Amino acid sequence: MLGLTSAEKFYNFWKWIQRWGLLIVLFALLLTVFRLIAWLYYGLPVHFGDLLTQVFEAFWLGFRFDLSILCYLLVIPLLSLTFLSFLGQDRWIRPFGRFLKFYFFMTFGTVAFLSAINLGYYSYFQDHLNIMAFGFFEDDTWALLKTFWLNYPVIKYAFSFSFFLLILWKLIGYCLEGFPQQQRFEKMSSGYLILSIFAFWVAIGLGARGSFGLFPLGPADTSISNDSFVNYLSYSPIHSLHRAVKLKSKITEVEDGNLREFNYSDPRQAFADYFDVALEKVPTDPLDLLERKFQNPKVAHSPHVVLVVMESFGNYWIQKHTEKFNLLGGLEKHLKEDFYFPDSLPGTQSTIGSIGALLSGTPHRPFSPFLTESHYLQVSFSTSPAKFFNQAGYQTRFIYGGQVGWRDVNKFAKTQGFQSIEGDVEIEKKLARPLEKHSWGIFDEDVFDYVHQLLKEATQPQLMVVLTTTNHPPYELPKSYRLLSLEIPTELQSKFNVDPQIIESRFRVYQYSNFHLSRFLERMKSDPLGQHILVSVTGDHAFLLTQFPENDFLDKWGVPIYFYLPQSLRPTDFKPVAASHLDIFPTLIEHSASSGSYRSFGQNLFQPRQTPMATHSSRIAVAEFGGIFAGRGDAFNAFRWSDDRHTLVETEATPQHQQLAKKYKSLMASADYFFQQEQRKSKTAP
Repeated sequence: MLGLTSAEKFYNFWKWIQRWGLLIVLFALLLTVFRLIAWLYYGLPVHFGDLLTQVFEAFWLGFRFDLSILCYLLVIPLLSLTFLSFLGQDRWIRPFGRFLKFYFFMTFGTVAFLSAINLGYYSYFQDHLNIMAFGFFEDDTWALLKTFWLNYPVIKYAFSFSFFLLILWKLIGYCLEGFPQQQRFEKMSSGYLILSIFAFWVAIGLGARGSFGLFPLGPADTSISNDSFVNYLSYSPIHSLHRAVKLKSKITEVEDGNLREFNYSDPRQAFADYFDVALEKVPTDPLDLLERKFQNPKVAHSPHVVLVVMESFGNYWIQKHTEKFNLLGGLEKHLKEDFYFPDSLPGTQSTIGSIGALLSGTPHRPFSPFLTESHYLQVSFSTSPAKFFNQAGYQTRFIYGGQVGWRDVNKFAKTQGFQSIEGDVEIEKKLARPLEKHSWGIFDEDVFDYVHQLLKEATQPQLMVVLTTTNHPPYELPKSYRLLSLEIPTELQSKFNVDPQIIESRFRVYQYSNFHLSRFLERMKSDPLGQHILVSVTGDHAFLLTQFPENDFLDKWGVPIYFYLPQSLRPTDFKPVAASHLDIFPTLIEHSASSGSYRSFGQNLFQPRQTPMATHSSRIAVAEFGGIFAGRGDAFNAFRWSDDRHTLVETEATPQHQQLAKKYKSLMASADYFFQQEQRKSKTAP
């Protein structure tokens, strides 16, 4: 074979570049189709009319993000071509073409697959692939796969995507088919080839960067609208997943992230700010400020204490309940009769995160892993509510409506001092009858029957933390359940952005869970047990079926917090305040004994507080006057309530906002120090 001249090498190089360019543009247009599907399926008709210009801008920005990813994928082919272009022979052309065909098929196919997954992901999390996506591997993966099978037409999707891959394979083959070596240039310096390769490397670098500005294209560039869905359209699922991987790595590595983020070089200052004491009055061991002493002369005997954590018990949907759209199934009566805190937030938007925080009596911090999935799994926290109740003579139980080994929650509950951990096996054995089950375990009605039976048989006071499972995809119901009226209001239907079948199934299961929770509460109140029991109910997190504005913190993330207290312990004056999961056990503890002491970051919700607030691990704090989003250092965004008191509207910061921001940041920074010290103690404990 004759050696190639510089002109022939130049010709080969540019021929490949032309074909890659065609392939990249065509595939970028295919990725735009995924964005178009998202808009048609989730965005219309809300995001048409006045927002149409912004939607087009989002499509263009999304196209740039997609091109950025594709430019990164060109790095390996371009490195190979750069090397091969200086070979003296053309025998590499055919094998190089075959390599490229498989390379582009595998990489482009993966990008397309993630884009397709991203479409379904939005229906549940209203976001691109984010850090919650790792739960697929950390959760009960088989149950999740079963959920997908039952909730979605998997076969149809698989067939459609296989057809897409066939088209992709044909498209790649067409763009990379062999080309004849006919064109010849009489003269051309090798410098032209070197200059051409250098120019293309610069072009790929700029394309991957996505911007000619000072900073590369990034998440901040997606804030092109006040509408969160428009901003969603402008981003790429691949960029989002890459960011999630970085955040996941950061969360598992940074243990003093909040102390650093909020500029607390001295942890004692964080405790001073959170507990409203002067720095010089902070004890040598600032953790002493966690000690809470109380007296409650109304308590004559130790009552049973039951905390029910309902799966996906979102507060927004409680507000939508009507006689015809019966979401509460009888629960409305109890919310009115007893003590209901509507302005409440859970620890996280994840079940395992929220339950870990509740069992340990700690706030879930930004920059932190879930406790059951970190080295904190073996840390016995001094704030654990089970420790107080154990010392007070209670039998402490953690009861889960599924398999107790789920995400090591059984190990964590045991470490926190719960004497008994009980799940589906124990429930079925105790009830001594065949139980109909769903994909995640025992139906709620049987869990409540089990709890009631244990309480009836108890010979000592009981603390029970009960986690239900029914209100979870794939939204299965027992055959015996008779559905109550569920006529979805017309004004609500227009807001949904999920498949109608999933919407209907979701509301059915939500109603079912609330119906049996109501029956359980009714049974407690009508029973002699009712005068000797404290019951609290909350949700692990909310659920999303509609598009919430970015500042709708409470509607989007809020869960109810409810208390039933016997007549003898009921407060005479009650005003619901902003509340967090962190405040549930201090409230229960201070109504379970005539006096005592315990450790906690939270406060009794029936006692006056300087700054009542609801907090969430996503840097959110909400109070009666508005809310804040905590930024780095002293920075924060301030919000006031809209007239309907649902949406938080950005506003100028007031002294109240400054105090709320300081409270939130100092809480999370104090928690960093607390976690460090608790881990240190666990290592030195015998």
